[in-house]
Amino acid sequence: MKSSSIFATFDYYPHPTPVTPPTSQHPKPQYPDKFTLGVKIDGQIWLTFQEGDGQLEYDHIKYYPPSKPQWDGHRQTFTTQPVTEDGSEPTCHSGWKRGYGDGDGDGDSDENGANYHPNAFTISYQSWLPVFTLKNTVLKDSHGKIGSIVANHQFQFDYPVQPDALYTSGFSIVYQNGYPLLALNGKTTFWNSQASSTIWKLYDKPITSNSRSVELVVIKVSY
Repeated sequence: MKSSSIFATFDYYPHPTPVTPPTSQHPKPQYPDKFTLGVKIDGQIWLTFQEGDGQLEYDHIKYYPPSKPQWDGHRQTFTTQPVTEDGSEPTCHSGWKRGYGDGDGDGDSDENGANYHPNAFTISYQSWLPVFTLKNTVLKDSHGKIGSIVANHQFQFDYPVQPDALYTSGFSIVYQNGYPLLALNGKTTFWNSQASSTIWKLYDKPITSNSRSVELVVIKVSY
């Protein structure tokens, strides 16, 4: 007599373990402080400036987040000054002063120096700095111009907004790897395009074969 197996076979489809994204990744449609923007490329941050017509650009001025060493378990903040190799001022902008980096004593740092609190990215106000606000996904500069992606995909500020603008809202802030980044419709990738030997403009998509992907770091402006 053949013995019958007491084991039954059946298909098994395990339920995947739910993955809850970190709270820091959730887009925030507004920001409580005034801020400027830095262009992050390969871990380095370059400060933006704004032309009179609202175009947002950047050149050779580098930003360094404030450093925060520890002695005997006590925290102490000191300023790491953003400088250029030749000590020059931003292109087409006078009145720039060395030593405008500033910290407020908040936030932690990882081993690469990336601060994990948005207030750790701060800078003292300077007259040439573009200053922005974000409320209900609408980005505005200090003149009331609205952040827009215009028909040619360039990122600039206009008022009134251009009638053929592609986006005039949808901005938010997303925290990734310790950096508070500006996002458009949840995406933190923007693109640059070289306008001259020293100036780059910003877009929401690559414009030329030489366009490079960048991220825009939110830097709180302190007064």
